[in-house]
Amino acid sequence: MAFDPSKFQSKTFKEKALPVLLLLDVSGSMQGEKIESLHAAVQEMAADFVRQGVREIHIKIAVITFGASVDCPVRYTDARDLRLPQFTAEGMTPLGTALEMAKDMLEDKEETKGYWYRPAVVLVSDGYPTDEYSAPLNAFIATGRSAKAQRMAVGIGDDADEEMLRRFVSDETFLFHADGASDIAAQFKLATMSTIQRMASQNPNEFSGAVRETPQMPADVAPSLRASEEEEFL
Repeated sequence: MAFDPSKFQSKTFKEKALPVLLLLDVSGSMQGEKIESLHAAVQEMAADFVRQGVREIHIKIAVITFGASVDCPVRYTDARDLRLPQFTAEGMTPLGTALEMAKDMLEDKEETKGYWYRPAVVLVSDGYPTDEYSAPLNAFIATGRSAKAQRMAVGIGDDADEEMLRRFVSDETFLFHADGASDIAAQFKLATMSTIQRMASQNPNEFSGAVRETPQMPADVAPSLRASEEEEFL
């Protein structure tokens, strides 16, 4: 039999993504140091994802803001390419509309085409919703693709709606509390580390409790060890 070099091809592995969707309260009560701290915390989150990244997994970040309007200033973008516009804090707190937008985004298979892992969704708020949010929240956590997401929340200050945030999170350990503007970065870091821990696990589609300290990241994780977790986010 003749020697055929074409039979000897190296194995290739698909690069997989873990989507992170941020739902950020930019209402009028966030004015000043709080909105500035939140903006800086999101940028630091992206930097952490790049620094702590696992070789064959990359993080894609999307941002939905809700205040005077509900907007999506950042659609899914690789963490290393994030260009975050400045936030303007004004208006009310239309969480219900923001949840509807977020669910629509997660349910759209074209928007998340090729993403292999269940997304992480982080809700940040310092107050009470000012629109009808109960039905959109129930739909978000109970039906469709959004129900499969890892849901975390950061409540800022004493005026945050604790009951709503507890309903939102997928596990009570995923609820973090920032005492004020100066504490936002630290609490946001805990949400970041919980996502990074998933990246380092044998099955990034699984999540149990929140990480309360920086995890020890492996220097490298061979793709062959990850065969069991290739369950596409459907």
